[in-house]
Amino acid sequence: MLLRIFLVVSALGSLVLLVLIYAVVSGLTPGTSTASASGSASGSASASGSAAASVPASTVPSVAASVPASAAASGTATTVTIANLSFGQNLTIAVGTTVTWDNADTVPHTATNGTNGLPANPALFDLPLAAGASASYTFTAAGTYPVTCKVHPTMNMTITVQ
Repeated sequence: MLLRIFLVVSALGSLVLLVLIYAVVSGLTPGTSTASASGSASGSASASGSAAASVPASTVPSVAASVPASAAASGTATTVTIANLSFGQNLTIAVGTTVTWDNADTVPHTATNGTNGLPANPALFDLPLAAGASASYTFTAAGTYPVTCKVHPTMNMTITVQ
């Protein structure tokens, strides 16, 4: 009888531990409020936001987000709205444009210079985006910049800076 009680308590303890590990790895911990990041020589980055994620990614349908296709003038700003596990369209922008990623999903994301969930070496920006958060990066050099989400490797976009 004591052996059965011990096994049940051990199993429940293991289950609780696994749930806590999953929550930490997935960024689903309560109290996530403000994040910040700094850029490198090619630009500058900032992030802010609040709210913890509460819905598993598998429950969110996959539909492309709506974003502007280009920013015409230097020093302008454009916004990428992350929705339904998608960055939306690729962007073509002018040098000096600030891109702000708004996370409209209920799960955390990143906006990271890289592809398929892996940061470039070196990554020019790696912006954490809690659910409801936003983060910005100013592109100060012409080039082609792949963007990925380290949490969801199938989320990718390309930003072309002219």
